[in-house]
Amino acid sequence: MPSVPTTAGVEKTSKECALWTPKDIRTLINFAKRNKALAKPGLNFKPGFWNGAVPLLAKTKTADVILRKWKNLT
Repeated sequence: MPSVPTTAGVEKTSKECALWTPKDIRTLINFAKRNKALAKPGLNFKPGFWNGAVPLLAKTKTADVILRKWKNLT
């Protein structure tokens, strides 16, 4: 996997890097709200659920990146 150097000299894989704007976060939260009937306890969704959010967000965000962001928000 390609690496992206950081300013601190520590490398992160490109998989870990994603820029989330406030608009992206609102879009993600609104998507989850509209589909909350599909959620399991604790607002957990099946991993495949996040594929539906990909077209709503920047093309650089995958379902895995979106899932990680959701877990960080909840």
